[in-house]
Amino acid sequence: MRNKFKTWWQLDAELEQASPDNPLTPLTAEQRREALPLLTLAFGWGFLVTGLFVGGALGAGVNFWPELIYATFLGNFTNFVIGALVGYIGYKTACNSGLLYRFVYGGVGAYLPVLFLALLLIGWQGIVIGAFGFAWAQD
Repeated sequence: MRNKFKTWWQLDAELEQASPDNPLTPLTAEQRREALPLLTLAFGWGFLVTGLFVGGALGAGVNFWPELIYATFLGNFTNFVIGALVGYIGYKTACNSGLLYRFVYGGVGAYLPVLFLALLLIGWQGIVIGAFGFAWAQD
């Protein structure tokens, strides 16, 4: 049983390079995916119910014009610029974020963004649970 777990956690570089995900090397032309399904997924992230709850709660304390419109535009524009830059870098290099972290921060330093994303996910999960609990408790 122990050997089974040991082989489960080890990567075979040749097998991974041939896989559609290919986490260890830049993607080949055959491994690239069409943009439409990925864009559909990315646009769907903007319509999370919890985001609408948070936006509604924040918007209740702010004047619609001009503060709320400016804040919405500025936040969405900032997210667009960051997402477009990251997408362009991924498109040009054919590398996933893990490979880019390794190139930028080194082998050990690549764990720093992973740790940051893990903490961010834990915090976001707290917001999701809080929003769900708030919505559930309403009449």
